[in-house]
Amino acid sequence: MNISISQINKNETLRYLGYSGQDISESLQIQLNETLAAVLEAARPRGTVRYCDGEIYFAATLGAEVDRLIMKYQAVDMGRAVIADAAASALIEQACDALQEEAGKNLCNMEITGRVSPGYGDWPLADQRRLILLMDAERQIGLTLTEGGMLCPIKSVTGKFITGGGNKNCESCESRDTCKFRRKEND
Repeated sequence: MNISISQINKNETLRYLGYSGQDISESLQIQLNETLAAVLEAARPRGTVRYCDGEIYFAATLGAEVDRLIMKYQAVDMGRAVIADAAASALIEQACDALQEEAGKNLCNMEITGRVSPGYGDWPLADQRRLILLMDAERQIGLTLTEGGMLCPIKSVTGKFITGGGNKNCESCESRDTCKFRRKEND
């Protein structure tokens, strides 16, 4: 399914860039806005969901054009490449949020409270191959896996939605006080 997103979350992009309330120069603000627009224009967010044995699996991608844009920037302007990478990271998370919301509409008495992906915690990264096959992700959304285990396009995610009890968020995480990626209350 295609995922419609009208703008990239600028605060999330800045968080990925390591900003935490600092002033941003006018020139950086212009470069940030231009790069956000370029990434959004290049992106073709797509996703697929599969309900299997009581689990809800998903795959999402921004498409190959975002990879090409980031590589182009890497060749000519590394600062812009870093911004584009952060913007694409924020955008793929927004795509996963949209997919999660859509998947939640199909549940009767359960709530989706979070998501996990292969490579996090004790879920082996090697399981990504099984997820891609299970969801027919190559045909559905153009998502493949390299022999080395990298998703292609790079700005893609596979995983499982968590349903039921427990609120999985930054406030309940054991690493909340030391995590540099923690979402602040006003974000």
